[in-house]
Amino acid sequence: MLVKVREDKQHVPVSVQVKGRTLNIASIDEVWEIDEEWWRERRIARRYYLVTTEAGVQITIFRDLVGGGWYRQNA
Repeated sequence: MLVKVREDKQHVPVSVQVKGRTLNIASIDEVWEIDEEWWRERRIARRYYLVTTEAGVQITIFRDLVGGGWYRQNA
């Protein structure tokens, strides 16, 4: 699901908008990247963030490193 993310100068997320509410990120708990299917016309390259919001909600979001958009990972 496409989401709006505010990032700092290093492209690290500082807030995420979910269902019309802006949630400030209190901590980034984990970061990982995938780079797969490089042989296809459009490879999959993403940087994932497991974040905890100030409200205590954990969300996994990722930046599409090919297209640049931010998405929420649905569990």
